[in-house]
Amino acid sequence: MATLGAVYDAEPAPRTVDDIIADPDRQDADHGAVPERRQGPKARSKWLCGSVTDTAAQVVCAVFDQAEHRDPGHRRPWVVLVDGARHQIDLIKAEARQRGVDVHIIVDLIHVLEYLWRARGACTTAAMPPPRAGSPVTPASCWAAACSRPPPHSRKPPSPPECMAPSARASTRP
Repeated sequence: MATLGAVYDAEPAPRTVDDIIADPDRQDADHGAVPERRQGPKARSKWLCGSVTDTAAQVVCAVFDQAEHRDPGHRRPWVVLVDGARHQIDLIKAEARQRGVDVHIIVDLIHVLEYLWRARGACTTAAMPPPRAGSPVTPASCWAAACSRPPPHSRKPPSPPECMAPSARASTRP
C-alpha cells in the first residue's frame, strides 16, 4: 500500500463552521444577502513524498525530517492530517515524541465515516435506512438520514435483535 506525505507552510486562518460548511439557504437577517465566508489557509512551499516500497514509518520519518528542517526550533504549530488509521497515528506520535515536538493530529472526517460504515456491518440496513426510497445506501446517505432523525435521547433505541446482523440474532435466540 502506498504511503503519502506532505509538508507545507500556511498562516493560520481562523474560521467558523459556517465559513466551512455554509447553509446555501441562509441569508443575513439585516441585509438579505448570503453571509460572506472567510477563506481557509493557503498552502505555500509544498513538499510532497510518497512510496509503495518504503514503510509507513520511513515516510513519516521523511515528513518529520522536512518539517524539522523548516522549523528546527519547533516554534510553529505542527498540524498532522491523517485518515484515522491507528498505525499511522501511533507512528506519528512516536516520531513526535522522539523529536520532542508537539503535534496536533486531525483525523479526516470522510475516512472516519468510512470506518464507521464498515463497523455498521453488525447492523442491518433497516437500522440505517436511506433518506429517500430508491436512494442508494451509502455512508453519506445514512449520515444524512441519522441527522434528520430526532435526537437519540428522545426516541426509543432499537432492541438488540433488530440492530444485530441475522447471524448474531440467531445466536441470541434460546
